[in-house]
Amino acid sequence: MAANYLVLDTMIRRNYLKVMGGAVLGSSMLSGTAVADYTRSIDVVADLGVDNTGATAIDDDLKPYLNDGVLLEFPDGQYRIDQLILYGLTNFGMRATGSASLVPGDYPTDGQVWIGGGGVRDFLFEGFTIDTTGDVGPTIGFSAYDGLVVRDIEKVGAHGTHRTAFGFSIWDPNGSGLVENLRATDGDIYPDTVGANAIYTKTEGTLTFKNCEVAGWGDNGLYASDATGPVQVEGGYYANNNISQVRLSSPGSYVHGATIEVDQDRGGERNMRGVRVCTGPGPVDVVDCDIRMIRGQGSGGVVTAFDGGTVNVRNSRIFVGEDYTRVGSNGTRTSYGILVDEATGIDDPGTHLVEGTSITGGGNTGSAILFRRGNTEIRGSCINQTGTRDGIVFDSGSKQNAVDNTTVSVSQAPFVTNGASVTKTVISYAGSCPLPSSIDYQEYVAPTLDIADAPLPGDASRIARPIMGTAKQNPTAVLFGNYTDPGMASFAQGNLVNILHDFVTTGALDIQVRMIPASADEELLVQTGLAVWDKEPQNFWPFFAYVLTNQSTIDYTSVSGVRDILKAVGVRNYGWLPWLAYDDAYGSLVDDDVAAVGSLISWSDYPPLLEFDGDFAAPQYVYDGGIKSWLEQRL
Repeated sequence: MAANYLVLDTMIRRNYLKVMGGAVLGSSMLSGTAVADYTRSIDVVADLGVDNTGATAIDDDLKPYLNDGVLLEFPDGQYRIDQLILYGLTNFGMRATGSASLVPGDYPTDGQVWIGGGGVRDFLFEGFTIDTTGDVGPTIGFSAYDGLVVRDIEKVGAHGTHRTAFGFSIWDPNGSGLVENLRATDGDIYPDTVGANAIYTKTEGTLTFKNCEVAGWGDNGLYASDATGPVQVEGGYYANNNISQVRLSSPGSYVHGATIEVDQDRGGERNMRGVRVCTGPGPVDVVDCDIRMIRGQGSGGVVTAFDGGTVNVRNSRIFVGEDYTRVGSNGTRTSYGILVDEATGIDDPGTHLVEGTSITGGGNTGSAILFRRGNTEIRGSCINQTGTRDGIVFDSGSKQNAVDNTTVSVSQAPFVTNGASVTKTVISYAGSCPLPSSIDYQEYVAPTLDIADAPLPGDASRIARPIMGTAKQNPTAVLFGNYTDPGMASFAQGNLVNILHDFVTTGALDIQVRMIPASADEELLVQTGLAVWDKEPQNFWPFFAYVLTNQSTIDYTSVSGVRDILKAVGVRNYGWLPWLAYDDAYGSLVDDDVAAVGSLISWSDYPPLLEFDGDFAAPQYVYDGGIKSWLEQRL
């Protein structure tokens, strides 16, 4: 925002819309008009004879009737107003009874309000079209102690000044107000510079925005982060506004059931966020929203700024398209679904909960979620990202983070912890996620894996025993097994595939294998496997999978039988490797493995047996809630 605009905007807010804001309000409290009865109802055309053609201003005709207890009714027509000041009124209303439009006449150009008033109570403004088609930008603002109702207002024509279009607030912390069905979707006329606020509020009481539509504004759609009372947004559509679609901060504020969208880029400096939480402690709730960030530039669908506090995102659906890119990336890096920035300028960094929420889409680099502070929790949620995208990234040093019962299906790393403290339980790495409405998305499908496809670390040729993994620095578990045991075969085709998918391919864990011969006849088979690993490590896991799949039909007691196994697997040196095994080339490794398992646990307790971090488990039984949880707790 340019400095000169900040000065102008601050002057307007302080001097003319100084009480704008909002607080949490049950919408049923203001479901009717502002008051049940008026002392006098006046038809401004039939009773006062005002001009309804827009030719002359009607201000002077109305002024004698701007009194407590009066309802002014406007039938069909166009009404020109220069400036209408309504301060201090109680039980007063202006209501269109037909198709009535209000047109600015010689309205103030020095930042004053066009139609508005402060200190009102039980005040109604309803049913008008605000006609600003002539490149004008009047401000309408009402500040009430209690009982403010603004309903069924449509602004047509792009806003022609940098000043705020609408301002509403409740002065009394125990008071409430309702803005319902306000429509301002023509935006402003400043596509390449900082434009105007559509709605600004600095409320101390409760203010509800129900089923409003705001689109195409240059400086926030709904700007409510200066409020101290709760601002609640119920339903509605907020789209393609720069800075944010909805901007909140005060305790008890929320966005519920709204559609938030960015699908059109703007010129100039832009950062088109979805819901932005800043300049206050919260808690702010984002509940049951469709958030579609399709194209444009911005920092995320839900963004907690450096000075924002507690945020809870529940039961919502966030989509991030490839063409919605990060600020400063020159359109080359896709932005975030949820961003929680580093906490500065706020006493309590708060907590951040993502529950029952999906984040879909994807694109180039980055992640679905980036947490730059701790005390975060994700539960019962779903992430699916196409392209070169990570799942959830935590900044280094952040603490008290948890992910539970969540699907993270991404092409790159599901988790990047950077040394942060993160507890992960019941994580799935494949699955579909709910989409926002009107989104056509070809989801990422995790590849179906087989043990034969197990990855190898880059230095596999220098590792003595078979291992599946992505890097030698990864934590490593040891699997003790037996090639001829049926339980081992079931494990290899079941839970070991799950471990491969959930832990090994994600870089969380490597698995070293030590196969133990149960008899002298099996010694040749075990040493043949070690020979394959030593000479052709890329063929060991296909060998391992083939033997366990066909354990009841293969001949493993002779060189010729073992040679047939190697030929079936595709081992290049199928003629030579069985003789290495026959000559006991790997006997010392087998002896060491037999001694190791014998010193750890009795023979009857395996196969298979998994050892990790000094603890032991039978990995062939329950997966979710069993061996999976066992590994997660130790990682």
